[in-house]
Amino acid sequence: MRKTFTSFCILVTILVMGIFLWLCIEEEEVGTEEESKVQAYYNAYITDVEGDLLHFFDGEYHEALLVHNEISANVSDNTIWDVSGGNEASIKKGIIADIYVVNGNIREIVIKSGTRISEKVVALTETEVELENRGVYPFAPDCVFYNLYGELKKTDRDAICVGYDFSDFILEDGEITVVLNVRKGPTDKLRILLTDNDFKTYYQNSVRLSCDTDYLVKYIKGEEPVEILHKAGEEITLAENGKFTGDYQGRITIVPVYREGKITVLSLNRAQGNPVYYGSMEAVSLDGGIGLINEVGLEEYLYHVVPSEMPASYPMEALKAQAVCARTYAYTHILKPGLPAYGAHMDDSTAYQVYGNTKEQQNTNIAVNETCGQILCDGGEILQTYYYSTSCGIGADERTFNPGSEDLDGHLAPQRIGENCGEMPEIYEEEATFREFISKVNEEDFEKEEPWYRWNTTLDLGNGELLLTRLKERYRYNPDHILKKKDDTYILEEVDKLGKVRNIEVIKRGVGGIAEEILIEGDEESYKVISQSDIRYVLCDGNTKVIRQDNSDYICKTLLPSAFFIIDRTESQNGSVFFTLTGGGFGHGAGMSQNAAKNMAERGCTVEEILTFFYKNSEIKKAGLP
Repeated sequence: MRKTFTSFCILVTILVMGIFLWLCIEEEEVGTEEESKVQAYYNAYITDVEGDLLHFFDGEYHEALLVHNEISANVSDNTIWDVSGGNEASIKKGIIADIYVVNGNIREIVIKSGTRISEKVVALTETEVELENRGVYPFAPDCVFYNLYGELKKTDRDAICVGYDFSDFILEDGEITVVLNVRKGPTDKLRILLTDNDFKTYYQNSVRLSCDTDYLVKYIKGEEPVEILHKAGEEITLAENGKFTGDYQGRITIVPVYREGKITVLSLNRAQGNPVYYGSMEAVSLDGGIGLINEVGLEEYLYHVVPSEMPASYPMEALKAQAVCARTYAYTHILKPGLPAYGAHMDDSTAYQVYGNTKEQQNTNIAVNETCGQILCDGGEILQTYYYSTSCGIGADERTFNPGSEDLDGHLAPQRIGENCGEMPEIYEEEATFREFISKVNEEDFEKEEPWYRWNTTLDLGNGELLLTRLKERYRYNPDHILKKKDDTYILEEVDKLGKVRNIEVIKRGVGGIAEEILIEGDEESYKVISQSDIRYVLCDGNTKVIRQDNSDYICKTLLPSAFFIIDRTESQNGSVFFTLTGGGFGHGAGMSQNAAKNMAERGCTVEEILTFFYKNSEIKKAGLP
């Protein structure tokens, strides 16, 4: 019995010890499992090293301990650096690395030691960047972008500043893996892509130029830089038949020896003759020909924009308003380029701001100088300063450019444009209300004496073939705005036929009465056209004669004067159908009306009063050009 009890005790003891050992083993395994959970931070930016504590950023701030007897620094050439062996200096602020952390302790750092390049960005696409004197580099699929100035933050490709050397690019295996946007400014230069003689294409067939001072022609031949000095007035030919001549190749830069030097492009013709440009000129080979980019200071750019956009004979306060608008518009495109793939912020056409079409004038230069650096803001927000020639007495908002949008900033409030008009009391979206308004002269309107205040034209569409051609052209350009009618709905379908035109009517008016949608009904098919720009294009046959209110006529080559119009249908005895458009204004109708600004200035309004009338809650500030 005693032996049995003893055996039982031994068995219990063994069992308890087994359970204890099992628990210990299990606890150790759990601990090992926890330790095996590695947190990896790829392409992190090291912000500081404080003793054993490392601070780093990958979109969020992190910190972890350097465990000196365990950590190694792994460089991209696979050399292992043991931090405990005296290589702590390799891990410092500004280093990019992959960091592996276990339980708050750093176990490994893979330092990105690839080539670091700082060069001016001369072209930028979604997939690659071209750096001056370096060539084209692709972005790695997992490329990371950091802004280092101001508040450290993770950003994207759009933060790269085209035309500037504000970014450092880190290369690994020929790809850009990290972009560091190091600084912000000064951003006081623009890159303008020049159009051809008809303002239709960016490709120059030939390039001839000269300069009124000595000038340098620079380019890379093979890997060797070439620099040729030419005398003032000497003419050179860079390209013929869409290709560079002689030894010219790559990206060619023409730089006046003196800052005040002006380059004349002899192969281009504008209203002033051969256009003249401040700054430097770049010529680059594109798929369709040679591209020309003028790099110019912001204020010098305005010397040619303001007289191209507003007559120099206008009152000084109106010219100042135009200068502030043009400067603000240009500055927003420095920050967000319109043509980054070409390495340009804007072009020189009406698609952006007309530039170089008119010689600089004394009055407009004074307006630019007296508003130097001034832009239009609402607090810290830089405004979109749209402007146009003439209103019909009503101004619209940004839905002019994006019909149906509810994302409005409130600075382009729809309003009557006249003396003591204030906000619009009537609902001009209603056809009858707008018809009554546009059919008469309203005495309180600022522009009631302007030729473009009222106009009319009659469309003889014949068998509809020309209108069908315009519909097809616009469908290719903007298919979402040309919809085919099917039963009681509209669908996105190729424009194929129309037939004889039976009717055209405005089926939807936007704010202020602007035609936002029209319906074109043909014998064979019918189409809805959306947005003021597409409507103006489709209804213009390329030779449309418009009669202004002073009885002068004007031939519209591309667009109708505006989309503020009504339509009247007339059918003759032989069955021919005509459409008479009675309209008003010239331009898209949103922002500052230039002729209203002129009339306001003549009435004694200041530049501040003009601008705050058209851009609500705005104020003039110095850009600072940080």
